[in-house]
Amino acid sequence: MNFDVVIVGAGLIGLSLAKALDKAGFSCALVEQRCLSIELPQKYSNRVSAITHASQQWLKDIGAWENIEPFACAYQNMFVYDGEGTGFIDFKSTDVPCETLGSIVENSRIIDSLNNLSSNLETFEQCIVTSFSEVNEQGLRDVYLDNGQILSCQLIIGADSKQSTIRKIAKLDTKSWSYEQTAIVATITVNKPSNILDYSNKADKTCWQNFTYCGPLAFLPLYDLASQNKNTQSYSIVWSVDDDQWDEFSSKDLITQLKLHAPQNLGEILTVEDQAQFPLSALHCNQYTKAGLAIVGDAAHSIHPLAGQGANLGFTDAQKLFNVLVDAKKHDISLGNTVILKRYERERKLHNKIMQLTMEGFKRGFDGQNPIQVLLRNQAMSLTQHPLFPKAWVMNQALGK
Repeated sequence: MNFDVVIVGAGLIGLSLAKALDKAGFSCALVEQRCLSIELPQKYSNRVSAITHASQQWLKDIGAWENIEPFACAYQNMFVYDGEGTGFIDFKSTDVPCETLGSIVENSRIIDSLNNLSSNLETFEQCIVTSFSEVNEQGLRDVYLDNGQILSCQLIIGADSKQSTIRKIAKLDTKSWSYEQTAIVATITVNKPSNILDYSNKADKTCWQNFTYCGPLAFLPLYDLASQNKNTQSYSIVWSVDDDQWDEFSSKDLITQLKLHAPQNLGEILTVEDQAQFPLSALHCNQYTKAGLAIVGDAAHSIHPLAGQGANLGFTDAQKLFNVLVDAKKHDISLGNTVILKRYERERKLHNKIMQLTMEGFKRGFDGQNPIQVLLRNQAMSLTQHPLFPKAWVMNQALGK
């Protein structure tokens, strides 16, 4: 079977790129080791993303955002503070200015909306790529699946997660390291504080990030369920707990720990549901492309979740690669052409590395609790409130502008 493009991995990034290319008239195959259809939870999913305006526009262009938006919680403010000190950074949409800073969306809602878009995609689910050939005289690669099928294409795109099979088969040089932290994710419900007016207005909701003694803790607001008590609000939490603090941390149950470290004006925490945990690590590939091959998203880079930028970096990868491929098709250039693919790599690799180093700096800056280190970082955070600090520029970078 012959295709323009074979995309491996049907997560947020791979699926959105496949739908975009299909809509633009490319013949595409999508290979996924799991079942493509997903079952949405009755309440919330515990895996969410902070979707920037740039990522929203990408999803709008594909046609998926319309069905995502009812389940997106727009936020205007992000308050980052040191739970062990007095320093803080207060990001407001009025600083940019724009109506909102972004939206908190469950990953499952994005996948479901993308799945429901009509397309001519050829899908190969519950199978894996075992190998692929070098580029032949016709400029094609053969992709071999474990079910015996062979797919020929001009370009293989690996969007198959941090453990990317495509990256490993291609032997792309990669650096990876552990953050020595375990992420805890869950959904909590709180009583809305009685002293906050218009709390139900989505545009007034705030994201909080507390750098606690054992690691960063994020509270991300979720949309209101139709069946939800109007006096309550739900949040997705992500707590990155240092491995050397795990024993002390786990000596108390999660709801007790959350009550100790929640923002004062969050409201009383009533329930904690759908708790899960996983180890945190980083990865960056030194090469995103080869002849007839490219990788995107977590297959190429993964960063600490403390700023919620992982999905947005991946969506930008997808958009930049899409633009390069559309331009190649317009000029009748092979999609696997190394010069064309290097354009994508140059546009994305440096930006992704800078974001990764920035997140690494944040994490390391808040790792220690030495009094001098606490004093220095609190002073540094206070400087961000100075009129000369380029807050708008920093925010625009995070928003993908």
